[in-house]
Amino acid sequence: MKGTAITSITLLILLTGSRSALGNSIASCDIMSIEASNANTGIDPKLNKYRAIFQKPPFAGFNSFELVGRQSIEVEMPTAKTLTLPNAIGGSLKLRREQKGVFQLTLTIARAGQTPVSIEGIASPGAPLFTAGFKSAKGIWVFGIACTPKKAIVNY
Repeated sequence: MKGTAITSITLLILLTGSRSALGNSIASCDIMSIEASNANTGIDPKLNKYRAIFQKPPFAGFNSFELVGRQSIEVEMPTAKTLTLPNAIGGSLKLRREQKGVFQLTLTIARAGQTPVSIEGIASPGAPLFTAGFKSAKGIWVFGIACTPKKAIVNY
């Protein structure tokens, strides 16, 4: 009788899924590398949907936003994923938590030989995280991150 109860509980956990059996959250993230400057060229047409964001602090001090690079990656929580960023800037993206398609994440960026800078933020498909980074040749680097949930890996 005791063995049957344990077998039934084990079977129930396998069928319904335990917290560890459900696996980790995975996100498809779009990383935008943007050069903000006062070159008076306006906002790159590929960035028009973010116009309102660029007109508010800390970005309001610039009048030009050029999309220099864009990459799409899949990130599995909690493993950091290496990013390819412009101007010899190294980076990684790590998902900390996901709830209903909203991701708490950490973006870490650094130039060779410098101390890395970590930025904590929240990103979702409709509300990307935008953060200003290092100086660029024309102004500053801005990085935008939008993440969309993907189905979790099931580990049985």
